[in-house]
Parts: sequence; C-alpha cells; structure tokens
Amino acid sequence: MLPAFRLIVRALGIALLLAPIAGARQGAPSAPPGVDPKADAILRSMGRTLAAAKTFSFEASETSDTFSRSGQKIQPGKTVKALVRRPGSISAVVNGDVENIAYYYRGKTVTIVNNLEHVYAVQDVPPDNADAMFDFLADRFRITAPLSDLMFADPYQAMTVHVRGGEYLGLHAVDGTKCHHLAFRQDAIDWQIWIEEGSQPLPRKVVITYKDLPGAPQFTAVLQKWDLTSAAPDAAFEAKIPEGYKRVDLQPVGPTTQPASDTRESR
Repeated sequence: MLPAFRLIVRALGIALLLAPIAGARQGAPSAPPGVDPKADAILRSMGRTLAAAKTFSFEASETSDTFSRSGQKIQPGKTVKALVRRPGSISAVVNGDVENIAYYYRGKTVTIVNNLEHVYAVQDVPPDNADAMFDFLADRFRITAPLSDLMFADPYQAMTVHVRGGEYLGLHAVDGTKCHHLAFRQDAIDWQIWIEEGSQPLPRKVVITYKDLPGAPQFTAVLQKWDLTSAAPDAAFEAKIPEGYKRVDLQPVGPTTQPASDTRESR
C-alpha cells in the first residue's frame, strides 16, 4: 500500500462490528445457539430500529489500543460524525490524535480524503448498496470499520453471523442513560454493547476485545447525538477536496491472518 494511504486505511474506523462473508446476511435470522433469549431480543430490536431508518446520523468517541515500541499499551482517540442515507449514501468525518480523514460514499464511488497527508483516493465500488460496498473494501483492500454494521441493511444479522454465545448483564448507565448491557462471544473476539432502554433501542457504547492478539487490545466507542430523521441532501455525500491535494490509488492487498477491525471476524 502506498505510504500516504497507510493512515487512510487505519483511519476508516467510522462506524460496528462483524464482517460476515458476502451473502451471509440473506434471509430471516434465528437466534444463534448459546445466546440468552433476552439478549437476543434486545439486539434484534435495535437492529429493527436502525433498519427502518431511511436516514440517520450519530457521533462517536472512539479509542483503540495500540502498542509502543517498548511494548506499552497506548490508547489514541478520535471522534466520528457519520450520516447515512439508505441504500447507498454514507459520509463520515474522522478527527483524532493521529488522523484527520473524510469519507464519502454515494452511488458507485467511495472517496477518501486524508487531510494530514494532503492526498485523496476515488474508488469504484458496487453501486447503491452499502453492504456490498463494505464487503468490497474489506475483501480487496482490507479496509474495515468497527461500527460499520450499524449501516448494514440488516444490522442484527450482520452482527450475529459469527456469534457463539451471548448473555444479558443488566441495566447499566452510559453517560447517565440507562442501557441494556449485553455481552457476546466469537472465536477470535469478545464484544459488548450497551443499548438504550425504552422506545428507541439505540446503541450507546461498544467494546470489542481481540482476545487472540497479543495483549488482547480493545476498541471502545461511545455513541451519542442519534438522529433517525436527519436531513441528508446529495451535497452531504459529495467529497470536498481542497486545492493542491494529490490523487493516489488504493492498493489491493492479499489475504491476511489479522482479524478485521470489527466483530465480523472473517470473510
């Protein structure tokens, strides 16, 4: 991959969880074996709420464990502002300790603008289908996003494809909001999600633990400012490329033994 785009690939943490094999999300899903029926029902309700929204937006504060050269665990942070218009328009702005990225998907292209490196890329992707777009970027370029499952047509099915067990942990608060705290297990990762209690079961916090990686690093996101009726004009999904930025190409990469940066373990 071109050095200028290493940061772009690393910075596409815009949004949740699993990366199932393309096509695995078709059909009406049943509860995975080993999952507490109460936990399954709450997660399913969250999925229906997001699937029914024609447009929605949210903000997230994220941290991801990394390791210094000395082996010390370091936790850089970032904020994400995301806007979705189904079926095929997404924008996200990512600002953090080590990144400043803007991401636009509309129709049949994805544009990524790296404001630290002053470069941008435009990539053809499957048209008007966010599910296929995310699968394409992961398969071809190993670009994944820990919160992307929230943007899939069926978030519940996307999130549960590799689940091996799950439990309900009780009502716990996130920034003063009462939430159902759920915990799920997969082969390579464990993940937790806090879903708001009440008539709008929206995700308020996500923690993913990569238990098969040295040091068991974690990804954490706190989600807020949900709007399920967001204005989403065409202009919101059109890339703004500053003058003087250089266009570069995303470089395809081969198979990797690293798990995806989300709870979808493999494709």
